[in-house]
Amino acid sequence: MQSHLHQCEYSSALEGRCVCPFSGCNFIGTYRKLYDHASSGHSDELQMIECGETMPISFANHQRVVLKEQSRGGGELIVVDRLIQPHGAYFNVRCISPNVPGMGNFSWKLTVCSRSTLSFERLIIARANSASSQLPPELFVVPSFMGNATELLILINRVESVV
Repeated sequence: MQSHLHQCEYSSALEGRCVCPFSGCNFIGTYRKLYDHASSGHSDELQMIECGETMPISFANHQRVVLKEQSRGGGELIVVDRLIQPHGAYFNVRCISPNVPGMGNFSWKLTVCSRSTLSFERLIIARANSASSQLPPELFVVPSFMGNATELLILINRVESVV
């Protein structure tokens, strides 16, 4: 049953519809259709990422970066949001896909290197059907004394099982 939910195009009634994370886009569909939509309709705005490889991401011109993780079976969309506040920058990482049994998990690590180095890790990336503008309570906070936090390093890994 789990593999059927993971592969069936019509399982969206069980898994919910996923909303495109790009500003001004109204696309809503299953997470697989969203991945295809983002790959074709927003390819210039996507940053490619491979699991297990650290890569730089830049927030110089925007507050959201959408990463296209491409590994076995197509891949997933991972959204990194930044919210600037007077006392610092808040970062959140989430995967745009349903939270159903049988879906793989990811861990992540963000590193800011400016006046000093600050890293933050999470074992599991939160899954959500949309990348709403509301940030969850568990965030990576970069204090304002460290600078603008526009350049970060991100490392995404697949997690096969959670203990």
